[in-house]
Amino acid sequence: MASYDTMPVNAGGDPSGPPPSVRVVLGGVMLLAGLVVLTDVAFASVVTPVFVGTAAILVGVFEIVYAFWARRWGGLSWQTLLGSLYIALGLMLTDVAGSSLMEVLTNIVARSVRTQELLQTYTIGLLCKRRLRPIG
Repeated sequence: MASYDTMPVNAGGDPSGPPPSVRVVLGGVMLLAGLVVLTDVAFASVVTPVFVGTAAILVGVFEIVYAFWARRWGGLSWQTLLGSLYIALGLMLTDVAGSSLMEVLTNIVARSVRTQELLQTYTIGLLCKRRLRPIG
């Protein structure tokens, strides 16, 4: 049997959301930001990694602080590791502010593929060295 929430809603339709005037102002800000991005793509490609990197650093710091603040949850090590990864990503993105986010991600993939190739070559070399011994 389905149950429905009979809580009364305000004029905006959401019982806990911001007032309609705040929604209109935020919509206007988003519209202006979209127009700025469309008018100057070069500016947007430089600002985007810096903005995303700064946000990742802030999220990482808050994640680590929350991990130590709510120890009873039991995920201290996982939340600390996740926060550290957020901070590392943010530092990496803000370090390369002159390049686009896609270039950064492509660089990460290329480095990981190269590392995998080196590990495979080393492993295959060890396996072949053990199997192919000279006779005599």
